[in-house]
Amino acid sequence: MTDASFTYKRFFSWTKFISVAGLAGIVTLLVTSLINEQEEADKHVQYEMGNISRLLEEHARTTVQKVDLILRDLQGQIHPNDMRVPRGANTRRARALHALLKSHLETVPEVSVLQLTNAKGEHIFSSVAPLTHIDISDLNYFTRHKDDPTAELVISHPIISRTTGKWSLVLTRRLNFEDGSFAGIVNATLDMEHFQN
Repeated sequence: MTDASFTYKRFFSWTKFISVAGLAGIVTLLVTSLINEQEEADKHVQYEMGNISRLLEEHARTTVQKVDLILRDLQGQIHPNDMRVPRGANTRRARALHALLKSHLETVPEVSVLQLTNAKGEHIFSSVAPLTHIDISDLNYFTRHKDDPTAELVISHPIISRTTGKWSLVLTRRLNFEDGSFAGIVNATLDMEHFQN
């Protein structure tokens, strides 16, 4: 083997080594760059998700506060005798209560129905007509108010509303007779679709 051929093979081997090393360096740089880009993208997604979560939390809090103001207003406008009226009564006061519930409903698009429920758990007045016979005496938000005179705003866990047939949250406040005994509840049904949208 001549010196020229040995030098050529050595040069070719050295060039091959440098090429492979250079290629490995480029691959390493590309992989490092992709990892850094992925980490930056993950940080951006986490930041955006945090923003969205805060916005949703604030929206939910504002909605609950707005609905609670309506429930409190209705609490103040309902007379104890209203809760003694038989379900389906067609008196002037019954029509006035239906109109009151309906007018309040129009101010909160998040709410699908407002109702007054007597101490037996029967809806006796509603913002929707016709009033169907629905008994909610077994539901936790009703029994909570019935058993605890100090309970203020109660928010149900997600349930399928017996009135609308949709997944809902029900916000309620207690109503009392003159002696402080349980007269029923005023309740607002929020469709979960509102929060999904």
